[in-house]
Amino acid sequence: MIATASAVAVLLAIAVTVVAAPTTPLREGTISGGACSSFATADPDETVTVTIVLHNTSQDAVRILGAQAFRPIGTGGVQLRAVPGHDLHANSFGDLDAFAAAEHVVAARGAVLPAERASTLLATFRRGSGTGTAMIGGVVLAYPGPLGTIRQTTLRAPLGITAPDAPDSCDLDAVTTDD
Repeated sequence: MIATASAVAVLLAIAVTVVAAPTTPLREGTISGGACSSFATADPDETVTVTIVLHNTSQDAVRILGAQAFRPIGTGGVQLRAVPGHDLHANSFGDLDAFAAAEHVVAARGAVLPAERASTLLATFRRGSGTGTAMIGGVVLAYPGPLGTIRQTTLRAPLGITAPDAPDSCDLDAVTTDD
């Protein structure tokens, strides 16, 4: 009886250690973020796409369970897509169609990032109504952890898009301050 209780206690301790152990296989690229650009026109429906490079440092592929912009300010929405296994270079600004023509683009949610490789997130900004600048502090990704847990990591890659007549209005400090 004592041997069984001891064995169960050891197994529970191992399970708690595995679940509680911090693992962050997804990391932002070394120069992702810290950049601003501008919309080409004053059209509030215009979108601009920005690249964020991330690395899966684990030995296993990682499926993204959820993705959202971190600290969005002035956006009319940010759509996140992924280009698994391809480094499209950090901080590239342009039209989504140009990026999509070059590589296989999928929704960020559900994307499978290959092991030990770089991938690219595409953040497509829409400027909010009446705002001159749309900014994010990065992206938050959820992915499976050990023993059925869900892990979350924030890739800090502050990026901004300004109205064409306000190129100096991009102050990324608003999205980069720590909690």
